[in-house]
Amino acid sequence: MARLVLSLILTTGLVMPVFAREAPEVRCPSADAIRREIIKELKAVRAEPRYCGRKQFGPARPLGWNPKLFEAAEKHAREMSRNERLSHRGRDGQKAGGRITRAGYDWEVYGENIAQGQRTVGEVMRSWLESPEHCSAIMEKDFEEVAVACAAGGRGSPYWVMVLAAPLTQFRR
Repeated sequence: MARLVLSLILTTGLVMPVFAREAPEVRCPSADAIRREIIKELKAVRAEPRYCGRKQFGPARPLGWNPKLFEAAEKHAREMSRNERLSHRGRDGQKAGGRITRAGYDWEVYGENIAQGQRTVGEVMRSWLESPEHCSAIMEKDFEEVAVACAAGGRGSPYWVMVLAAPLTQFRR
C-alpha cells in the first residue's frame, strides 16, 4: 500500500502547499526469487575460501533449501516487520532454535542472520558478508540447509531473516 507524503512550506506567515507525492512502495522480492538468488549466491560464496573478519574459512559445500526453515524465517521476518523491531528474540522470548523446532525441523546446529533496510538479495548478502559474525554463519561448514525470508515493514523497510541449520541425524536422536 502506498503512502502519501505531504509537504508544506511556511513563507512569511503563509502556508503554501507543495505538490503531494507518493512515497515509493518498498516490496520484498518474491519467495521464489529469494530462494533462487540466495541459493545461487551462497553456492558461489561458499565455494571459495574467505576471511570473515580475522577468521579464515575454507570452501564449504552448497546449501540446500528447506521449507521448514523457510517457515521459521518467514514468521520471524513478519513479526519483526509488524513490530518494526530488529531482534533475534521474538516477542514471546523465543530464539531461532525454538522457532525452528516449532516449524517441525529437528536440528543439530543452527544459525540466524537478520537484517533491515536492504532492498535486494544482493544488498542483504553484501551486508551479511561485510559483518564478521554474519559472514562466519554463512561460511560455517556444519550447516547443510538454509532459508531466507523478507517482510516489508510498516514504514516500508524490509526485514530479512536467514536461517541456516543441519538436521539431527538418526545416529544422534
